[in-house]
Amino acid sequence: MITCTASAQIIEEKNGYIVRSGYDVEEETGVLSMNSLASSLYSIRQGDINYHSNYVSSGKTLITYDVDWGDSDNDLGLQVVTPDGTYLGYYHDSIDGSTDGRIYLEISNPGDLSSGSWKGRVRGYSVSGTEYYDWEVIAA
Repeated sequence: MITCTASAQIIEEKNGYIVRSGYDVEEETGVLSMNSLASSLYSIRQGDINYHSNYVSSGKTLITYDVDWGDSDNDLGLQVVTPDGTYLGYYHDSIDGSTDGRIYLEISNPGDLSSGSWKGRVRGYSVSGTEYYDWEVIAA
């Protein structure tokens, strides 16, 4: 179990999407009961952008992004582009109030999320050498 003093907060509202961050978001959503779309290890260097794409089927109301590299000395950024063309982010490590080498986001829509290809962009903003990160996307 993860304990953190940071509380979930809305960090952006755009085109009907609500973006929240904070470790209690992870605990609230019951991540284990959701469908994992991707979980993989990637590498990135200073100035690079890695592109990820995950398909979300219709009827989903929530998608979570977890980018975990664990090295708070390096700074990665996450931008999400929805199938309807809405750009969310770039979000950084400290978005949840804690600098710990992790970006954890929950994106919801009171209606349904747009079905189709959700694109994620991870950018190496300040990276010494090569940084490895875990990419996990879950939809419910």
